Formats: sequence, C-alpha cells, structure tokens
Amino acid sequence: MTALRRQAADVKNEYGVEARYINAVHLSAHALTRPFHGTLTIPIGVALNPRKYANGLLGVAQSAGAKVFAHSPVTGLEKHQTFCLNPPQGQITAEKVTFSTNGYFLDHLPDWMRGRYLPVQSSIIVTLPQTGEEQAAQGWTSLKMAFDRRELLHYFPLMPEGRFLFGMPGAIFVTARANKAAMRKIRADFRQMFPAWADSDIVDHY
Repeated sequence: MTALRRQAADVKNEYGVEARYINAVHLSAHALTRPFHGTLTIPIGVALNPRKYANGLLGVAQSAGAKVFAHSPVTGLEKHQTFCLNPPQGQITAEKVTFSTNGYFLDHLPDWMRGRYLPVQSSIIVTLPQTGEEQAAQGWTSLKMAFDRRELLHYFPLMPEGRFLFGMPGAIFVTARANKAAMRKIRADFRQMFPAWADSDIVDHY
C-alpha cells in the first residue's frame, strides 16, 4: 500500500492530476472489493476498444483523402529512385513509406528491420453478461478500467452490458501448445481473483 501512495505522488508530478488512494475498508463504496487490499483511482484515461479505435483512424484517414486497400499484403519491397511495393496484384510506387506494424511484420520488409521489433502477445477471455446479482456476489460493479500491480499485470474492465473482460500477457511462442497453456493460465488466474464468477461461461478467448 505504501507503493500505491508513492504512485499517487508520481501521477501528480507527471500528469498534473490528483490520484486518490482508497484502502480496503472503503473499496465497496466505490463498487470494488476483494481480492484487493487497496486501489489508486486516476481521473484520466479510458478503456479503449481497439477495433473501434482502428475503424476511427481509418475513417479519419479516408476523410483526409487517403486511399486504403484492405487484404493487400505487401510481399516485396525494392528501393530505386522511389520505393516499389509488391502486393499480390499490381505494384505501388512511393517516395516515402511508413511501416506501421504493431509488432507483427515480415523480417525481410525491409531486411534491416530483421530482429529489431518484438511482438508482445496478450491473452484475453470474456464472460457472458453478469447479472446484477452476480456482480453483487463478487462485489464488483464498477465500469472503470482496472489493472493490478504485478510486473506481468492483469487488466480487467466490466463492460456496460455486463460482460467481464480479463486479460494478461500471452504466450512467448506462437504455437498451439503454448497458446493452450496460456489459456489454462488465464482461466486459473481469473477464477482465483474473482471466485464468485469461477463458473461463469467464457464466450470469447483470444
């Protein structure tokens, strides 16, 4: 809890806003409860839906005149007087090229990027909507985005329609075996942290 109080001061210094420390006794008054011993609430920041965010960026880019071609992976790149990019059909030339990879890319496009980026995977599960009674049983009715203080943290928002999303770092290797192990781990952590929802149906996992 001392670390949380120190972090409140850091938030003030870095962002200019007052973070509020809440101890375990008062958690329930803020729609939060076990298994936590205290929390820090920060009055800025939101839970971001990545698909809606990407679609929003797409709309803004198109409104600004950008031409967008979906399902056209670039499989080759050459640099002459201009860049030549090779999708499955046709060829694109450009004076400047930006690689927006989100950590996932081909090592040879261009070759000098090989080994210079690291994808960080995340595992996520989503429950069926929790009823008001089920939320009360767990003591968690807040719609705030939350995360714990572990070095490899968990993050979890209760969504407006009552579904509960629970995420954590994913597998290091992208294999069927590693992914299955990651799914077992995230389900076990979810049941441990939110025991009243241990038998909740998981409708999405990725």
